[in-house]
Order: sequence, then structure tokens, then C-alpha cells
Amino acid sequence: MKRPHLIAALCFAIAGLFYIAGLSKDYLVGFLLLGVGFEVAAWANVIKALRDKRAG
Repeated sequence: MKRPHLIAALCFAIAGLFYIAGLSKDYLVGFLLLGVGFEVAAWANVIKALRDKRAG
């Protein structure tokens, strides 16, 4: 991926939307799990970008 930080920011934004949606709906656990999934993906992109930057 050429822009992992952009993808990570997008994943964080999607996770935030799921967290906000979870607070206003009856499906709190489902939205929180989706948010956590996107947040984990975002952190994975950030860590991968940092490792690639250090390696090259």
C-alpha cells in the first residue's frame, strides 16, 4: 500500500462512526465489535508503516 496512514485514518474514522452508532442504538455490542475490528486494522496499518519506514 502506498498510503498506509491514510488507510489507517479512514479505519479510525469508520471505527468512530461505529462507536457513535453503538451509543445511539440497541445494538451496542455489535457496533462496538465492528468498531474494534476497524481500530485493530488501523493500528496494524500504522505499525506496518513504521516498520517499513525503519527498514527502508
